[in-house]
Amino acid sequence: MEGRRLVSVPPVVVFTLCYVSGILLASGLHPAPDYFPVFLLFALAACCLTVRRPKGFICCAAGCVVLFGMYAFSVRAIPSKDIVAVWTGSCEVRGVIVTDDDLSGNFSLKAEEICRQGECRRAGGRVRVRVKKALQSQVFGTSEKDRPLFYGDRVACRGRLSPMSSLSKVFRAQGNDAVLWLQAPVARRGWSKAAAHTRGVFFARQYFSRRIRLFHSGEAARVLEGILLGKRAEFPEALRQDAVRAGTWHIFVVSGSHVGIIAFGVMVLLKIFRFKGRIRAGATVLLLWAYCLLTGASAPVVRATVMSCAFIFCLVVERNPLFLNALCLSGLAILLFDPLQLFSRGFQLSFLSVFFIFWVYPLVDPAALFEKYLSRLPLLSRWSRRLAAGGAVSFCAWLGTAPLIAYAFGNLSLIGLIANMVVIPLSGLVMAAGFSFLCFCWFAPLARYLALADDLLVFVFLWANRFFAGMRGAFFCGFCLPWPAALGIYLLIFLMVAALKGRKRILS
Repeated sequence: MEGRRLVSVPPVVVFTLCYVSGILLASGLHPAPDYFPVFLLFALAACCLTVRRPKGFICCAAGCVVLFGMYAFSVRAIPSKDIVAVWTGSCEVRGVIVTDDDLSGNFSLKAEEICRQGECRRAGGRVRVRVKKALQSQVFGTSEKDRPLFYGDRVACRGRLSPMSSLSKVFRAQGNDAVLWLQAPVARRGWSKAAAHTRGVFFARQYFSRRIRLFHSGEAARVLEGILLGKRAEFPEALRQDAVRAGTWHIFVVSGSHVGIIAFGVMVLLKIFRFKGRIRAGATVLLLWAYCLLTGASAPVVRATVMSCAFIFCLVVERNPLFLNALCLSGLAILLFDPLQLFSRGFQLSFLSVFFIFWVYPLVDPAALFEKYLSRLPLLSRWSRRLAAGGAVSFCAWLGTAPLIAYAFGNLSLIGLIANMVVIPLSGLVMAAGFSFLCFCWFAPLARYLALADDLLVFVFLWANRFFAGMRGAFFCGFCLPWPAALGIYLLIFLMVAALKGRKRILS
């Protein structure tokens, strides 16, 4: 009939929703993965039999995707042969170093086997090795130049093995399964060929870190190492507390905002030099993955890189790309490799903020709402529109993440909505100056002047962060929101936005 349009849902969205449904079902039912391959074969056979029947084929295909999601979660949720289940107490753990801690007294080891009294058994898991002060100089060396251990080294550590206690929440959050209290110097047994590609990245990261410390002051060096290289442990506690109060902590650690700034800067720079669209997209994707490896390929950076690459892919393939396709494609790529990411707070916050920015922003777009008033200011219209657009984007991201943050972390930053409008552009300048320094850090005469510019920008950046953190009533701590209330807030926001969108469609 005329006036009616068939609302079609993109296949990527349907596939993603079915896969997520399978993960959620498996998380609640906890089924054994042994019989899932048989069920998948039957479901695939049913799809083949119903090819000529569209409705039946769609139902069978959706069932296949749901079963695959349940199977992927069940396989991933089963832990590997835990090292604690093999032995505890005094023993020798052999494995590969998988962290690059700088003389901190701790490092993580990917266990391969465990030995006691000449008997060795294979074991899996990740072990956090704690080094006593008396052994730190022997294990880590006295300086960076004589450091004997590096990322990817195969080592044998003798000490007392114990499971993770309730006091080790930080180490457990990093994926560690046990703690080894070192009682003897570490014996190096070569290096892992599997870590050869990341070993070169580790040395490059250490080189840049040394150059930053050489040319910058103490506080500026720590901030630049954290923002550019992803070294979160370099931040002092007072700075971290100020960032949390101001709602800008996501800027100090390498996350989606940094990857977005880099992608935008590279695309604009290549467009200035008049490179073609596909060449710009390919170069941006390569540089994003190189930066992901340089920062240690942590989960937030990998997640943001995959999301940015999915959006770039959709821009290249489609003339008018649908943001929901790119969002679901990036989420699907992450969940196919690790279904447990669905229950990560970082995953939830990242996708909620992006979804709300694209979904709510058309309703609060200042260019459309205040077009009459902005047109009266010809000199300031361009900058006023950009400033208002930045505020609208910040509001959309805050609206999408505030209920979940209040439920999960028990705090709420009201000033973060305004602080991010000021601090995010400053962080972009800091990153641009910082990457310029990294490109020319080998040339000392030019590196000194770039370092002075970095120090000035970092000073302004930290001053703005402390200014917003010092405001009264800017931060509420202990504001624990129950999950029914958080779910009700999201439902209310969804109904209000849907009603406003429907009204706007009718008026248009």
